[in-house]
Amino acid sequence: MLDHWKYDDIDHGKPKEWGSECILVIDSLSRLCDTAYDFHDMIIKPGKSGDKDGRAVYGQAQDAVEMVLANLTSATFETNVIVICHGQYMEQADGTLKIFPKE
Repeated sequence: MLDHWKYDDIDHGKPKEWGSECILVIDSLSRLCDTAYDFHDMIIKPGKSGDKDGRAVYGQAQDAVEMVLANLTSATFETNVIVICHGQYMEQADGTLKIFPKE
């Protein structure tokens, strides 16, 4: 749908061409990451040992998410974008708070 938003008889065209009067909302980055992981976990084949290399699943999923974000923030994407991310504040050793991605 990020390439061409079409379902049933409704065709909204390419989100990158909707223009500055529209907003594409990704809700949420957490679910996008989960979906990327599930997809790559399904398609990566087990190695000679019969086990999947979890590093390959995570690596491929991370690459896919990075590609989506790169496309959404490229100069050719003419539509406004909001990406909702969930985070949690964690206290650091020096007493400051830092936000980290939440599962």
